[in-house]
Amino acid sequence: MSLKTTIKKTRELIRIYQAERFLEGRTQNLIEHIPKQVNKSRQYVDSLRVKDGIYGRYRYTEKGKIPLLYASVFAALFCHIVGDLQSISLDERAQWAEYIRSHQCSDGLFKDAAVSNAIAETEDWWGWRHLTLLCLMALYALGSTPVVSLNYLETYDSPQKIKQWIGRLDWGERASYSSNAVQNVCGSFQFFRDANPGLKTQSLINTILFEVSERCNSNNGLWGRNSNVYRALSEGVQAAYHFWLLYWYEGYNIPFPEQAFESLLTLQNKLGGFDLENIFSTACQDIDALYPIVVLSTQKKEFYEKSSHFIHRGLLWNSLNFNKNGGACFQKYAAFEYGHPLMSNPKGGSSIFATWFRTLLLAYCYPVFYSSLSSTAKANASDYLLKFHFLDCPGYQYSPNFNKYHREYS
Repeated sequence: MSLKTTIKKTRELIRIYQAERFLEGRTQNLIEHIPKQVNKSRQYVDSLRVKDGIYGRYRYTEKGKIPLLYASVFAALFCHIVGDLQSISLDERAQWAEYIRSHQCSDGLFKDAAVSNAIAETEDWWGWRHLTLLCLMALYALGSTPVVSLNYLETYDSPQKIKQWIGRLDWGERASYSSNAVQNVCGSFQFFRDANPGLKTQSLINTILFEVSERCNSNNGLWGRNSNVYRALSEGVQAAYHFWLLYWYEGYNIPFPEQAFESLLTLQNKLGGFDLENIFSTACQDIDALYPIVVLSTQKKEFYEKSSHFIHRGLLWNSLNFNKNGGACFQKYAAFEYGHPLMSNPKGGSSIFATWFRTLLLAYCYPVFYSSLSSTAKANASDYLLKFHFLDCPGYQYSPNFNKYHREYS
C-alpha cells in the first residue's frame, strides 16, 4: 500500500471515529439540540438574503456574488417548513412571489439566465423542468400562482403520448434520472389538475402512474436494475423516492410496499446514513431512503415497530451534517456542484439547497422521533417542542399520513 493510500485511509478512519463520538454525545440531548439547530439555520438562511431591493432574493452560499432563482425558491421552502413565512409582511411575500413569477417564460417553464447552460435544457435532476416544479411549490407557499399557463405540458397531453414518452426513458442504469423526468412532468400535471379540476388531466396522471407501476421490480419494490446487490438497491431507492411522492400525493399505495420497506432498511450504514460504499452519505441519499421509511412507518404497525431505531439513527446522522454557521452540507468532506458553478460549495461547505433539504428531512423525522419517546421524556422535552409545516400541494414538501403524530406533538 502506498503512503498516499495509507494517509487517505487513516484520515477516513479518524473522521469515522470523530463522527461516532459526536453521535454518541448527541443521542441524549437530541430533543434539546434540534430547536437550537433550527434557529441557527434560520440565521444562516437570512444571512444569504440580499437586503437591498426586491424582497426574496437569495444567494446560494455565503460566498455567492449574485442572487439566484434556485436559491430564492429553496429559501421560501425552508421558511415555510419552520413557520417563518407568517412573520413576513404581505407586501414582502408579494415581492418575493413576483420575483419568482418574473422568471416564467411563454412555455410556462421558469428559467434563470444566470445559470443557463446545456444541461438546463436537457436534464431533469436539475434545470428548467426541475426548477419549475420547485417554483410552483414556492409560489404556493407564498400564496401566489404562476403568471403563464404550463404550456410545456402539451407535449404529454394524451395517454398515447405519455406511453411513448415513458417507453423512451431509460429504466435501467439511469432509472433515477428517469424518475426526475417523470416527477417533473407528473408533479406539474398535479398542480394543473388541482387548479383546473378535470377528468382529462386526472386520466393523464393515472396513465403516468400505471406505466411507472408496470416497471417496478416485484422482488425489491424498486425501479432500475432488477437486483438486490447494494448498488442496484441504492440506485433503485433514488429512483423510487421521486415516484413515491407522486403516489402519496394521489393517495395511492405504492407497489410492493413490504419489499420496498426491506430494501430501504438494508441501505443504512453504521453512522446512520444511507450509503454502504461511502459512509458519509449525501443529502439526497439520506432523504430518498429515510423519508419513505418515515411514511411507511405511519401506515403499518409492524413497519413502525421495526423502523423506529432506523429513524432515530438517521435523525442523529442528519444533525451531524449541519455546520457551525447553521447551514447544512450536501456531503461531509466533499465538494459539490449542483448543475452550475454558481451553485457549488467547497468540501463540507454549507449551501441553501442542502440546508433546505436536510431541514425538510428533520421535519419529516421529528414527529415520529417525538412519538417514540417515553412519557417522562416527553414531559421533560416539552420546552423544546417544534411545530414544522408541510405544503398541501404536489412536490417534495407534502406530508401524507402524519395526522396522528401532529395531533400528539402540536
